Amino acid sequence: MSKILPPSRPKRDEHRLRKVLSAFGHDGSLPVVVFIRGHYLDSMGKRGEDDNNIYDDSCFLIADNFKVFESYNANTNPSFVKVGGRALAELNLGRYKFYRGLHRGRYKALRAFPEGVHLPCTRNGVAATAQYINIHKGSSNPRAKDVVWSEGCLTIVDTQYNDFVQRLWTAMDKAKQKIVEVIVLENRQTLAGQRWYDEHGRMVS
Repeated sequence: MSKILPPSRPKRDEHRLRKVLSAFGHDGSLPVVVFIRGHYLDSMGKRGEDDNNIYDDSCFLIADNFKVFESYNANTNPSFVKVGGRALAELNLGRYKFYRGLHRGRYKALRAFPEGVHLPCTRNGVAATAQYINIHKGSSNPRAKDVVWSEGCLTIVDTQYNDFVQRLWTAMDKAKQKIVEVIVLENRQTLAGQRWYDEHGRMVS
């Protein structure tokens, strides 16, 4: 297993993802993006910890009653806790709205809606807010100091990113949808197996 990337994309478990979507009022007909923080909690990085600067999280794209159902290796944490003494943002668990735009004016990305909205986050464990949270491309270079390219954004490894964008843009066009809901959950490991929780701590699997 790579130190920064799992050997394969996350397993697509339709039964479990349907439970997740149902908990948030979705039936899978319209496009929705789900991030699972700490998906590889015990198999990457420090055991039992959600690590920075590696792709130990997952992203699932669901649309068209699960006819579109894709998974991606992702990151939901900042690259580092602090840079130059400034604590970086980690988006809180929850549900958010994003729209199609550009990342730094260069390539297709999802941007928090409405533009400039303050989203809840923590900065080195301290409650705060953050603006201009995007979902954008990360790096796949294990020698890079900043692998995931995040100061608070959600990132998908570059080798999978174009596929994510193409499939999501196509699904949103088909659904005539300008804004997509993004759900960020936490994955906790227990002796009984894998459990997923929503932002209120309710188990959804």
